[in-house]
Order: sequence, then structure tokens, then C-alpha cells
Amino acid sequence: MLLGHIIPQKTLLQSTKKHGMLCSPSGTSPGHPNQNAMRTTFKLFLSCLFCLVLPLASGVGNEDEVFVLLTPVVPEQTAEQEQTVEQEQTVEQARIVEPERKEGEAGYRMTLTINDVEYPFRWCPPGTFMMGSPTSEEGRNHHEIQHQVTLTQGFWMLETEVTQAMWQSTMGQNPSARKSDKLPVETVSWNDCQEYIQRLHSLGVAPVGYRFSLPTEAQWEYACRAGTTTPFHFGDTIDRDKANFGRNWARTTEVGLYPANAWGLYDMHGNVWEWCLDWYGDYPNGNITDPVGASEGTNRVLRGGGWFHLAGDCRSAFRRDREPSVRNHAMGMRLALVRVE
Repeated sequence: MLLGHIIPQKTLLQSTKKHGMLCSPSGTSPGHPNQNAMRTTFKLFLSCLFCLVLPLASGVGNEDEVFVLLTPVVPEQTAEQEQTVEQEQTVEQARIVEPERKEGEAGYRMTLTINDVEYPFRWCPPGTFMMGSPTSEEGRNHHEIQHQVTLTQGFWMLETEVTQAMWQSTMGQNPSARKSDKLPVETVSWNDCQEYIQRLHSLGVAPVGYRFSLPTEAQWEYACRAGTTTPFHFGDTIDRDKANFGRNWARTTEVGLYPANAWGLYDMHGNVWEWCLDWYGDYPNGNITDPVGASEGTNRVLRGGGWFHLAGDCRSAFRRDREPSVRNHAMGMRLALVRVE
């Protein structure tokens, strides 16, 4: 789109004498009034290009002598474009220098390539932590009874939620409502996740001594906290610069958009809910080692919160449960690699 700016014709004449080209208001060169239309159009095009580099005059002298200088106008951005720009800025803010990690250290990175798609995993070492939330935590629910959990076996956790590129390359289809390779896969049930995992197993790509799985609820919270005890791995409160929640974007966002936790895991709060392996049930009384959830039940556990859920739902300790066949556009998954028993 072009928009006219008015400058004095006298100023233009002075500025163009030494360059040998002039564009008049009529679009023809002075002294050549009878040029044919094609030549006139061509000269107008060349002259306007030249005019773009002429300096604007500081003021207008004779108001009758004006020239319309054509300059490009940038169209206004749509709401979608503005959101994309803001997301890109958030990505830049989220990028930090990756610390040097030794093999066996928390957050050590390993990448598998499956069906030409990279799967980056982070190491979660054995350890003990307090699962659940203290009674003083804002937004706490009664079923978040705090208790000590010890995990005797380390495991690998996928650095991001499973992306649509990962799912599509293995399953041959994409159930997500909003599609893009770098977005998390959504609209998947717990049962769908099990089928996906079985497909991965059939490829024989798991490291020796490990198998693909959904994380247990204890593994998920342990990995999410990454040594922290606050409601969120980044502190006591959450805001739109740290996670996609509360309809920030009114949709899912690309994985890895927000800062990772201390072990290099992204989007543990918000974006999509993540299915866990366990049946939902009450926590056991007292300390426990390597818990795997209830022995039976009707609902499976979901963790992490979603893009349209409130801040309290995204806390490290928050628990949600749904029937294993349920799907919606805020339900996704994250893979774990656990030791073969």
C-alpha cells in the first residue's frame, strides 16, 4: 500500500536537477506532454522509485506547488500476527545458556531420533522429595496430603510434551484441534497414549534396559519440582511470562516457549494436561517408596494444568482425574523412559 506525503514542488525541482529526473503531479516529464501511455507509466514508476530516496522538505512554501511523494505504509497486524510476534519475543526471553551437565547428573540430556523426529530426554536421578502440598499453600485441595516419597530408580523424562510431529510420525494421523508440528498433541485419551507407546515399542528404539511409559504420578511431580518445594518450580506465583495458562493465548502454544525448570523440562505448568500412568486414588499414609498409585479404579491421573485453566490448577501438587477414554483439546502427554523390571 502507498500513501502520499506532500512536499513543495520547488524543493523537489532543486533536489532533482542534478539527478536528471523529475516526476510531476501529472506523472509525465516536463517538456514531453505527448508521450504514449506505456512510456508515461514506465517513467512514473521509475520516478516514484527515485522519489522514495529524496529527503522531505522541512516546510511547505507555495501551497499551490505540491508534489505527492509515494511511500510504503505497513499494514496493521492482525490479532493472530500480534500474538505470534509476542510468542516469539517470549521464546527469546526463555532462552538461557544451557549449563554443562555430566552424565548421571540431574537434567543430563539424551536425544533419540525416531521416524526422523528428535525426542530429547532429561535424566531424573533417584531421590527423595515431599509429594503433595502443605496446608498453608494457596489453592490447595484436601487430596494433596503431603508425604515423603523415595524413588529408588532414575528415569528419563521427555524434555517437552509430546509434539504433533512426534505423534504424526508414529501414528500416521493427528487428532489435535489446532495443528502444527511444534504444538503439543492434544485431544488424546489415556487409551490413545497407550497405543502410541505400543507403537514406539514395536520400533525397537528404546535404549537397552529401558521401556517407554507414561510417568507415574510420583515421577511426574518429582520431575516437575526438580528439587523445589514451592507451588511452582519457579516460585510461589505464576504469570503469563512463565506459562501458558488462564487463556493467555486462548490456545496451545509451541512446546519449549517458556523457561524450563532446573532439570531442563519445559511446560510442566500449563499448555496441556499430561496423562500419568496411575489409577487415581487417595495418597497412602506415611512415607512410601516407588509408589505406582491405586491398584484399581475408574479414572486415571492428569497433571500440570492446561492453557485455559486457572493458576491453582497448574501447581506442582495439583491432581486431576478423568476416565481413560476421555479426550479434549487440553489433554496431552509426556513420555518417560523407565527401567525394564
